[in-house]
Amino acid sequence: MQKKYLVPRSLCALFCAAALAVCGLFPGTADADVFYAVSNYSTGSAGTIAKTASGFSVKANLVNNLGRDAWGLSFRNSAGNERAMVREYRYGPNDTVYIWDPANWKTPIVNESTFGSNIHAVTSHGQYLFAVTYEGYFNGVSYQDSGEILRVDTANGYKTDRRWQYEMFTNSLGAACSPHGEAVIVYNGKVYALFAISYYGVSQYEDSELIEFEMDLTPTGRRAKVGKNALRMAEYNGKAYVAAIGGYQGPMTSGNICEVDLNTMTSRKIIDCADSMQDPVRPGSVSGYGITIAKDGTAYLLAGSYSGDSDPGMGGNDKYTAYNGRIFVTTAEALSAMGDPGEVAASYFDSGFSWDIVFDDKDSTLWCMVGKALEARDKNGALVRRFEPAELGDNIYSVAVMDDLENSGGGEGNDGQGGGFDGGGGGCDSGADAGFAAALLAVLCCARMIRVRVQKWTE
Repeated sequence: MQKKYLVPRSLCALFCAAALAVCGLFPGTADADVFYAVSNYSTGSAGTIAKTASGFSVKANLVNNLGRDAWGLSFRNSAGNERAMVREYRYGPNDTVYIWDPANWKTPIVNESTFGSNIHAVTSHGQYLFAVTYEGYFNGVSYQDSGEILRVDTANGYKTDRRWQYEMFTNSLGAACSPHGEAVIVYNGKVYALFAISYYGVSQYEDSELIEFEMDLTPTGRRAKVGKNALRMAEYNGKAYVAAIGGYQGPMTSGNICEVDLNTMTSRKIIDCADSMQDPVRPGSVSGYGITIAKDGTAYLLAGSYSGDSDPGMGGNDKYTAYNGRIFVTTAEALSAMGDPGEVAASYFDSGFSWDIVFDDKDSTLWCMVGKALEARDKNGALVRRFEPAELGDNIYSVAVMDDLENSGGGEGNDGQGGGFDGGGGGCDSGADAGFAAALLAVLCCARMIRVRVQKWTE
């Protein structure tokens, strides 16, 4: 009589779970810290970077064949799951917006062209995604002079259900002023949208405005003025800190950092960049280009200017070929009390279009877009790792923090889409077929012993 050797159900189940985790069918076995987009100003792509025990893992070209002006953004849906978003600016009425569950990069869960034109920032609260656009549209026709704030219902098929457009107005000089949405945050049950206001094209600027809205985008009537051409904003302890360029980007323009008390909507300038953040090696114009604040109050500032005195090796006397910038580390308390920009952590004099900073609290990492490359710095601002264009897939174009990026679950019911796994595209990466086969074999071997039925997972 032939003996039968059976594997205990508990051991078999453990083996199956481990095998499935290898190919990522149980998302959460790996996570990424940032979702980024790159561009050569003709085409673009997107990828992720994860911090690992041995360093960093870069997955370039997860999304390919993007347009030349594609930004990577991030938000949470109604269930609190992380979502990766790309907006392709089409230089027309509407961007093409793609949204992915990071557990499956094969097919976006959203492919939409009704959100708005030239989306510059997003944030989410509960089931709603809020976005601000640089420009708007009327009757489907692009109109670059009036930006919008819009609300998208992530629990109802990602339908845009609210819009508010900042209409053009005439200033004291008789010039037509064009508001442009640049940043958006949610605080204490209210939405705050930052608009830069230009006139004579984009050669001159009025003070930017921070406008308060109810959650349904009804204006409360409260607004605060901040620096000219303000592009970046961070909230800490009920105060918004706003970095402004000061006008048209380039030599001869200096900006500031303003603080807005969101409870009273009172604004005050706390840093004049040219006075407090001057580079002694290359003195000149200094603008506020970036600000990000950690949960413990550590604040990071990026200040600098495109220089007309660029080195010949950078392309000659072109004001956009060289950026003279520095990163400062301070605290929100020091900013508010003394206007103290803190200590210099890094200095740059380099070519490239993209300059910005964002802090990842989960891994205590400061991510810095520095021209064409991306840098990871520690909480003190010290360089940990630099990612060059060849490793990223091209020149860095945008970066967004993704807390537990891949730990987002497989079902899409909360997004108003179909549920279930893709059945063929998810997993560790696009080449995970061998891992999937091994995992599936493990399931089949154990299925008879634990008397379960193996079913095909499809969309």
